[in-house]
Parts: sequence; C-alpha cells; structure tokens
Amino acid sequence: MYSYYEWQKGTENRNQNGFTGVAAKGNINWTRENWVATQDVTHVFSSTLLGDFKASFHALRYHHPDGNLADAVDPASIGLTMPLPDTTR
Repeated sequence: MYSYYEWQKGTENRNQNGFTGVAAKGNINWTRENWVATQDVTHVFSSTLLGDFKASFHALRYHHPDGNLADAVDPASIGLTMPLPDTTR
C-alpha cells in the first residue's frame, strides 16, 4: 500500500507597468493552491495474477484579480490629464 498527499500554496506580486497603488497592473495579488492525493494498493492473488489498484485526485485553484481595481481607474487620479484628440470623419 502506498499513499501520497501534497499541498502547495503560493502568492505572486509582479507589477508590469511600474505604477503603484490602484494604477498597478500585472500579476498583482495572485494566489494559487495545489492539492494532490494518491492511494495505491498492490495485491498478489496467485503466482500468475497480480493486481495494482490506484486512485488519485488533483485540484488547482488560481485567483488573479490583475490589480487592485482592474480597469476601474480614472486616468486623472494618477496624473494623466491630457485632452483627448479630435475624431476624424
């Protein structure tokens, strides 16, 4: 008989635009969890019959909000107050 269990949890905070606070974009506040469980049983029924039975489970969970407020940032709140160019018709 053989049993195996694994649990991993990790976080990541990688800013990809260089801004801080609510303007930060990238792999901000990422979390991930990984669960693995395995049960294996080997049984010899006779000199010519062998059985190996295995059950396993694997689950992976990611949570990645992609920043504090995602796309809900007003450009003026981070100092970008340039006017929009006129549209052409």
